Amino acid sequence: MKRSWRLIINFLATAFLLICPLKCAHAEDPIYRFRAGFHLSEAHPPTAKQLKLLLNELRSLTGFAEMQTKANGDISLGDHSLTGGGSEIARKLFTTAIAGYDSFILESRDHTATIAFAQIESLLVYTDSAGQVHHEWHIRIDFADFKELRGDKTAIESFGPGMNLLHELVHAILGYPDPLTSADPLGQCERHLNLIRADLRLPLRQHYYPRSRFTVSPESIAQIFQGEISFSRTDESSKQLREFSLTFNVDRVLDVSRRPPNLIYSDLARLSTK
Repeated sequence: MKRSWRLIINFLATAFLLICPLKCAHAEDPIYRFRAGFHLSEAHPPTAKQLKLLLNELRSLTGFAEMQTKANGDISLGDHSLTGGGSEIARKLFTTAIAGYDSFILESRDHTATIAFAQIESLLVYTDSAGQVHHEWHIRIDFADFKELRGDKTAIESFGPGMNLLHELVHAILGYPDPLTSADPLGQCERHLNLIRADLRLPLRQHYYPRSRFTVSPESIAQIFQGEISFSRTDESSKQLREFSLTFNVDRVLDVSRRPPNLIYSDLARLSTK
């Protein structure tokens, strides 16, 4: 009996030594799961309606008329020669995301209190055998936040999910930050986005952090904490500067008290400073 148990124990120990290294190597080595390009999240994919909205906006912003998603969840640009309008700056940015060294994973995070409109975070940094550094970026879009926007249609076009996605790509690909001091109301990232807006003749954003105030809700007599983002554009016919604004209920977009403090890039956390 003792010999039988010893044989069983030896057999199990040998099997464990043979199997464990394979599982550990697969689980711990990023090379087995890293995939460059732009992909839909498997855990938090956008709905069909959200994806249609986003792709339509990205086609308009970039001019890539054949941009689509493949069966495996990859976002493809299709035939690069089939472009209609769009911004050359936006095309270059998105082409780098698709064909570059990093991985971009698109997540839908509706009604997430810790995300204001969109957010990016690098969850994996991987150096391959050639010494090339790769990042796995997670771009999270709270599509529900955009339904809270009130204002001129032109300004909403200048601040849709597609433009916010490009904002996050500028952070990751170009490394441009949001405002670093109070002397810079816009920040390097949004200044680059304004070049895209100018290409598309959209209103230019005037400041990054929304101005905030307490006001009465248009839907009720209740007082709300309202955020406002301003845009401007020179009218081509009159040459007059026109101003546009977007407003939203801050408390329905972001709960700063629950927001993780260690994200690489800020979204709009300061907007809830009351």
